[in-house]
Amino acid sequence: MFEALMPGIFIHENKFGERALGLNNKRHVKGQIKYAAEKDYEVWGFSPAGIVNGYSEFGAPILGTGGYEDSATVTPHASLLALEYDPEAVSENIGILKDLGLYGDYGFYDSINLTNQEVAKSYLALDQGMILLSLANYLKDDVIRDYFHKDPIGQYPEYLLSEEVFSIY
Repeated sequence: MFEALMPGIFIHENKFGERALGLNNKRHVKGQIKYAAEKDYEVWGFSPAGIVNGYSEFGAPILGTGGYEDSATVTPHASLLALEYDPEAVSENIGILKDLGLYGDYGFYDSINLTNQEVAKSYLALDQGMILLSLANYLKDDVIRDYFHKDPIGQYPEYLLSEEVFSIY
């Protein structure tokens, strides 16, 4: 989820890339949810994350994340990156993650292995930052994206995003 949705924290992929990256992002979220359902996981959100003994990469193999295993490990930041694409599913998923013990004194812990219910009780700054910025964009009408696009470096890719069309209809 990190690779698919993190750039959209800063770039208006939905606004300028409705038929490209914005569409890809929507499909990626649906794919994550569908993959979890097919595996009978009670939650979804596969993305690189801290684990009990370090850090590892996780993904949903059906989404083309070659080399990444799901290993039944999910992370809250992956759900919150998807907030604008399916707020209802994210809210439900986050509620279940919280019930599974993923919420601590300083926010969400980094991951849970669904096979053994092992929670990585660590807080990664990168993941906490993605959660914060995703929430800010959702609750404050794209405040982070708008700020980025006010700068010439943020305006530069706008025409490229608008012109690109993916064949995933």
